[in-house]
Amino acid sequence: LSSEQQKLLSHIACFRSAMTFDALKAISDKSIDADLKTLEHRGLLHWDKTANKYDLHPIVRRYAYDRLSGDARAAAHGHRCRIGA
Repeated sequence: LSSEQQKLLSHIACFRSAMTFDALKAISDKSIDADLKTLEHRGLLHWDKTANKYDLHPIVRRYAYDRLSGDARAAAHGHRCRIGA
């Protein structure tokens, strides 16, 4: 994965439930369409097409969350709070 894809995956892991595309878009400062497709293609991200929500398997979520350093984790959670998730 690219560093941007790793960062996106780790930030998604901060959310404890499935997220809408709009919520995921709010946590990134660039277009995430291609990165989401890559993560889904690699089996790291699940897209529920009927609900239009993205979610992680619990093992993937834990691994990706553990990759965040303390400062990055605090920033990601702060971002999460700002979007109201």
